[in-house]
Amino acid sequence: KENVLTVPNEAIKIENSGSVVYLVAEGSVKKVQVTTGLANDRFTEIIDGLKAGDQVITEGQIFLNEGEKVNGVSGQ
Repeated sequence: KENVLTVPNEAIKIENSGSVVYLVAEGSVKKVQVTTGLANDRFTEIIDGLKAGDQVITEGQIFLNEGEKVNGVSGQ
């Protein structure tokens, strides 16, 4: 597929309610339920729940709680 939104596989957490990712939104942690699509060994397609430009947290999610204040750091 072309022109799809993807996130690194490690950004997605599976919970009872389904797949979730954690975002930095207005300086706080926000947990968002997502609908996933195709995946490979590195990335997973996000069909619904995110938009281009969202700051997705890819590491340390187990240490975060929704609403906590955080400072985003861009990665490569």
